[in-house]
Amino acid sequence: MIRLPLSRRRVALLVAAGPVVMTSVLAIAWVRSGRIPAFGDEPHYLIMAESIGRDRDFELRNNYWLEARAPRFIGAIDPHTVQIGHRWYSIHGPALGILLAPSVQFGGVMAARVTTCVLAGAFSWALFLWLDWLVGRQSAVWLSLSAVLSVPYVFGSVHLYPDAVAGALVAGLVFWLHRATERPGGPAGWIGFWLVTGMLPALMVKFVAPAAVLTSFAFMMAATGRRRRRDLHALLASSPLVLVGSLLLLAYHKSAFGTLLGVRGSGELTQDLRQATTIFLGLHFDQAQGMFLQHPLLLAGVPALGILAIRAPRLAAAWCALYASLIIPNALQVIPYGGASPSGRFGWPAAWLWLVPLGIESRRHGFVCRRLLRPLAVASLGYQAVLAVRWLPAPMSITTLFDPRLAIRNSLFPVPLRGWLPSFYSVDFLSHPPNIVAIVLASVLMMSGPVAWWWHARHVGVTRDGASACEDRPDSSRGNGS
Repeated sequence: MIRLPLSRRRVALLVAAGPVVMTSVLAIAWVRSGRIPAFGDEPHYLIMAESIGRDRDFELRNNYWLEARAPRFIGAIDPHTVQIGHRWYSIHGPALGILLAPSVQFGGVMAARVTTCVLAGAFSWALFLWLDWLVGRQSAVWLSLSAVLSVPYVFGSVHLYPDAVAGALVAGLVFWLHRATERPGGPAGWIGFWLVTGMLPALMVKFVAPAAVLTSFAFMMAATGRRRRRDLHALLASSPLVLVGSLLLLAYHKSAFGTLLGVRGSGELTQDLRQATTIFLGLHFDQAQGMFLQHPLLLAGVPALGILAIRAPRLAAAWCALYASLIIPNALQVIPYGGASPSGRFGWPAAWLWLVPLGIESRRHGFVCRRLLRPLAVASLGYQAVLAVRWLPAPMSITTLFDPRLAIRNSLFPVPLRGWLPSFYSVDFLSHPPNIVAIVLASVLMMSGPVAWWWHARHVGVTRDGASACEDRPDSSRGNGS
C-alpha cells in the first residue's frame, strides 16, 4: 500500500513491536498469576471461539454444557445466547470469536489475550507511519510510543473485547485514507480498505456507523479529489467489496436467528437523555472511564481541533462525523459504560482521533511547534508511569465498579484525590463541582485554539504555505514526500 525505505520499515517495526511485546508479557504474567481472570463478556467470546475452532460452527449449546462440567475458561455461566429451537446462538458479533479461534485452540485464555494485544498493536504501526509522514521521524517515534504506552492501549489490548481491536482497525483505515489523498492507494490498497471497512460491523453491530462514515469518505475522495485515472478506477472498481462483510453478517443472522438484522437493535439504546449525557461526558472526563484522565496527551488535540475547524472546516466536519459514529452509539447504550467491563472501553475506539488534528496541524502550519511534541510525549509517558504504580500490580482495580460514593467506586486515583476529580457515575453530575470545572476547562481549551491562532497570525505572521516562524524544520530522516 505504501512503499517504505528499509530503514523506515525497521523503525516502524520497532515502534510497533515494543508495545506489543510489553502488553503480551503483561498478559501472560496476569493470566499466570490469576490477577486478570476472564470476566464480563470475555467468557462468552472464548466459548464462541472454542466452538468455531473445535466444532466448526456457531451453535453453542454443547459448548456451554461442556464449560459447566469441565471448566476451561470460567465454569458454569449464564449463556449470552438466543435459543432457536434446540440451538443456541450468541448475541455477540462473530468476528472476534473467529479471530480468537486459532489461539484459543492453541493456548486457551493466555493465547487469546496475546492475540488481542497483537491485533491492537497494529495501531502503533499505522500511527507511526502516518506521523512520520506528517511531523518527521523523531517526533513520530516519541508521539507514537507515548500514545500507545498508556492505559487505553496497554490495559485495553489485553482484554477480550472488540473495542480496542476496532479502534486499531479504524485508525489504520483513516491514516491510510488520509495518506491516499496525496499518493495513489493502488489496487491492493483499495481492496484491503474496502474489505476491512465492510467487516467492522461483524465485530459489533454498532460499528456499522464508522463503516458507513469511512465508506462515504472514500466516495467523497472519488467525487472531489484530483486523482489519477488508474487510482480512481481502482477505488471505484473495488468498492463493491465493502458489501462482503455485511452480506456475510446478514447471512449469519438469517441462518442463526431467522432474521437478517439479528437480535440486537434499538431496544438496547437508552431513552434517558440524562443518562446518555452522563455517559458521553464521563467517557471524556470521569476519573476512571474518561479518556482525558486515562491519557492526558489527547488533550493536546482539543485546541488543535479548534484550529482545524477554522482553517479546514470540511476536514473538521469529517473528523466530527467519524468521532460521533464511534462515541455516540456507546453513550446511548442502556447498560452504562458496558456494565462489568474494563473502565473506559467504550471510549477506546474513538480516543486516538484526538491525535489526528494534533498531527495535521503540526504539519500544515506549524502553530503547534514540532519542538513541543517531544516534551508533550515525555510528560505523557511520565504521567502513565505514575498511574502504572497503582494499576499494574492490580489490573482489576480499574474495572467498573458502579457506586456514586467516591471512596467505593473504581478510580485510577487514590481515595484522597477522588473528591477533587470529575466523577460521572450519577445522572446528577452537576452537583459535583469538579465535573463543572472539567467541562468549562475543556470548552476554554477548545476555544483557545482559534483565539491563539488568530493572535499568532496577526502578531507573528505565517509563511505563504501556512507555516509559522516558530516551526522547526522537518527531521532530516524524514521519508520522501513527507
